[in-house]
Amino acid sequence: HALLPGGLNALDRLFDRYRDGLAAAGARPLGVPEDLAWLNPAGWVPRARTRHRLLSASRDLIEWYTRTRLMESSAVTIHGGIQVCGLVPSTDGRSVVGVELRAAGRDGASTTLGADLVVDATGRVSP
Repeated sequence: HALLPGGLNALDRLFDRYRDGLAAAGARPLGVPEDLAWLNPAGWVPRARTRHRLLSASRDLIEWYTRTRLMESSAVTIHGGIQVCGLVPSTDGRSVVGVELRAAGRDGASTTLGADLVVDATGRVSP
């Protein structure tokens, strides 16, 4: 996995010195295409010096480091042991205004958490 310059710049704006911290945690800089063997339908891309620099790391490292930085932020609350049971629609049904939550593994009452933005990151199998 690799973070492109635009993504790195955005993460640096969200988290002070994100790029430096991720590199210190083990991510490696890559020049494109000079540091890569890259085959596309037209053949091998010639290696040449460039100013485009990526930061390459395993997905686990990127996710761990990003979560660590999120947990340090006073603007973010992480809830553990919670199951999202459904989306909460707006009164006109045209948008989502929150999620319905329940303690993981338990039946019974749910609560609603309002939100300006809801992201379903559960993948293709999400109901």
